[in-house]
Amino acid sequence: MKVAVLSVVPTCGKSTLIEVLGGVYSRSQGRECAVLSTGDISDLVAMVYNDNKNEALDNPHIVKAMLDNAGENATELLNYGVQAGDEHVYIYDVMNAAMSGQEKEEFLLAAMDKIPADLTLIEIQGDIESQLNQDVLRKCDCSIVCCEHSAKCIQHFQSVIEALPKASKARINAAYTLVNHDERVVSTKKFAEKLKLPKGRGLFRLPFNPQIGKLSIDGELDKICYNIIVGDFETVNLRRPVQDLMEYLFNSETRRVIRSIDRWYK
Repeated sequence: MKVAVLSVVPTCGKSTLIEVLGGVYSRSQGRECAVLSTGDISDLVAMVYNDNKNEALDNPHIVKAMLDNAGENATELLNYGVQAGDEHVYIYDVMNAAMSGQEKEEFLLAAMDKIPADLTLIEIQGDIESQLNQDVLRKCDCSIVCCEHSAKCIQHFQSVIEALPKASKARINAAYTLVNHDERVVSTKKFAEKLKLPKGRGLFRLPFNPQIGKLSIDGELDKICYNIIVGDFETVNLRRPVQDLMEYLFNSETRRVIRSIDRWYK
């Protein structure tokens, strides 16, 4: 499953959503998650704990050679990502590689196909209508469009949706998600109306939780995933919203892939 993650306005929680969703998915479902970006991903790396030093990570040509020669079950490629703490979330900083622009773009598109993860989250940075971002979006099965409850987000929302490739799965299967949502500010139903969403297309949400900010500042955001899984009282409000998002991405009317909360792996 390839999922593009983009934001209507800058700094509305896109990076934290990627880490929380990827970490909870990998731990609760017993699966692998890869994280890529069409821009600089160092901010996301800085938010999580990592002690698995690998010299090959500093030599993207080695990783690229492995991608070019990888078979269908190239699990060794997971060893060349930056692991987010204890979670099976692997971050690949492709666009900071010492390569030409074209090489990096080809590297990224190849990594989307070859890295053997059950969920690949691709952060969309910069101009959505750039050639690279459009190519990435066309390869994705769906997208998560991050919003914030602000007038600026309402103003720019429709133009961002229009920038998604027409007839692409990223546009048809978009999950509009209100990040850092505070019910005291506005309900998801009312905000969906302000965004002029079609009937039947509601908003997903990632509620405001001070633990996200606290752990991000300390470079330990990966720890929140375990706390969510076990139902820690400080993060319990995140459990159902993350589950709803996972079910939207993977489940269908005839197929249930995502384990229910009571059956989450610990």
